[in-house]
Amino acid sequence: MSLSVHKYTIYSSVLLLYLLLPKAEAACTDQYGRCKIKYTSDREFFRTWWGLTEVPPDIPVDALAVYLWGNAITSLPAGVFSNLVECKKLNLQANQISIVHKEAFARMRSLEVLSLGQNNISAIEAGTFNLPQCQVLYLQQNVISSLAAGTFTHLVKCTHLDLEENKISSLEKNTFTGLLRLRNLSLSGKYHILRKEFSIILSTSNSSLYNKIGSQL
Repeated sequence: MSLSVHKYTIYSSVLLLYLLLPKAEAACTDQYGRCKIKYTSDREFFRTWWGLTEVPPDIPVDALAVYLWGNAITSLPAGVFSNLVECKKLNLQANQISIVHKEAFARMRSLEVLSLGQNNISAIEAGTFNLPQCQVLYLQQNVISSLAAGTFTHLVKCTHLDLEENKISSLEKNTFTGLLRLRNLSLSGKYHILRKEFSIILSTSNSSLYNKIGSQL
């Protein structure tokens, strides 16, 4: 997606907020289309580009979608989302997150889409993603250098895993164990795997790494 198209999409979304959600606070103030949005309904919670340094405590417990992208959140402590048992979408993209506690997403048994891209995450403990309903996981543009065995064990319904533009140079055996329904895996800026029932497309830029991946899918 080009920058102009991306900006158009963002501005269109903000316009819809103004038209459909008259109580929303929204403004796009710079050339990159970073839109400051503050809105809360019974089922959606927006705090984007608001300068938040931690997860706000006033997220409705019955929220289905939580959007916190573009803030300055640095860590996700244990149980920080434990009340959001009905939440299906959680977007934490473009923050400054470097610490993700293993129990950060505890009790989020309904979560289907988790966005953690464009942060400063360097490591993820095995068992962090105990999200049995999660179908899409974005971890692109972090600083992850390795992935431990069992990192994705509980993502049994995940079909899309984005790890592009990290610093991954090695993989533990059984890194991708549990990804029974995975169809699309993006790995680093160099690597991309598209899995279907009968085909796996592998880059040749790092054949030893890809041999390991192919044997696990």
